[in-house]
This record gives sequence, structure tokens and C-alpha cells, in this order.
Amino acid sequence: MNLVIPLKNDGNYDQLRFALRSITAHHDITNCILVGGKPAWYTGSHIPHRDYSPQFKEANIRDKVLAGAATITGEFLMAHDDHLILQPITKVYNKGLLSDNIKRRIGNGSYTRCLRNTFEHYGDVVNTDCHCPMWMDADKVQATNFEWPEYGIGFKTCYCQENRIESEYMEDCKTNTVPSGREWFSLVDGFPLRQLVNIFPQACKFEKEYVP
Repeated sequence: MNLVIPLKNDGNYDQLRFALRSITAHHDITNCILVGGKPAWYTGSHIPHRDYSPQFKEANIRDKVLAGAATITGEFLMAHDDHLILQPITKVYNKGLLSDNIKRRIGNGSYTRCLRNTFEHYGDVVNTDCHCPMWMDADKVQATNFEWPEYGIGFKTCYCQENRIESEYMEDCKTNTVPSGREWFSLVDGFPLRQLVNIFPQACKFEKEYVP
């Protein structure tokens, strides 16, 4: 099973250890592909890829995933370095209609603009850009590869809309503590990683410290 993770080239890879440990604890990942940055401790596959300026963040995510998908066939799991799972991922999730998501935004930041672009392109569809891994198909990712406006379109929402992928609602969860009763959650900046050591104490197969 393949895992593709688009990663910034910023040298901040502490979260990634625990994302990999959580995912490999619940899925038999045989090939992990990092696209972009690469930690010194990482032993899996790697594809170098530059980072774009902030207003093209979503396009950067898309292009990194496209680069990873081009090296594999069939289904793969796409995740970010701040995605933690506590159960296997078996579904695609959404966090409600784009219009409701936009109403909850404060200000006119880059993500708000991305949401508006997505709304203008697809209408009031559900927002599948949840902070959790998503199953994708290597060939179907190509359907997202068209010209995007500045600030982009929600990559996961684009993937689902272009490929008619159905999803299930679940409240998004980006938090500073390990939640209870969740299948997945995401880490805020500055998340105290010591909370995760007891949950995922052992190095996974993609860390140099791994002991079979």
C-alpha cells in the first residue's frame, strides 16, 4: 500500500514522525513517498520538490501529490505531516457545505480566499478538505491538474468533485490535545508532542531508529 505526503522544505519534521507512526500502526504501508522536504532520519522514498509562495499553497500541495502519484499506480493514501489517526481510514470525510465553512471564517486570509475560489468553481458543495488522510487514485489525481486562480482551490474538494467521490460528514478536529472518541485528528502549531510519545512510542519502518 502506498502513502504520499506533500511536505514543506522547512526542516520542521518533528510532527511527521508521529503522523507516520499513527498511519503505519493502522495500515500496511509498504511504500511511503515524501514529496518536498526530507528529514535526516527518514528512510522511505523521496521526491525533491520546491515550495511555492503562500498564495499558491494549495497548488503546491496538488503538484506535490501529482509528482508522487506519477510514480505509482492504483489507490494510495494521501496525508499531511500533522495528520494523526487512531483507527484505519475507510471513508472520505467532509466538514459541511462550503457556504457554512465560509461564514465561520474571520477576515480575508489565504484559506478564506481558497474557500471562495472553490465555491465559485463548484458551487455550494461539501468541503472535503478535512485535516485527515484521504484515499485517492493515482490516475484520478490528474483530473485536478488544470489552471487554478491565485490562492487556489481546495485540493481534496477538487479531487472529489472532479471524480464524483462521495463523502461522509465529520466535524473537523485540529487541536492542542489528544481527543477522545475520534478516528482522526490534526495537530495545531506548537502541539506538545510529548502527548503522543505514550501513544506511539516505537519508531516505524520509515525511521532510521526502527527495529523490526
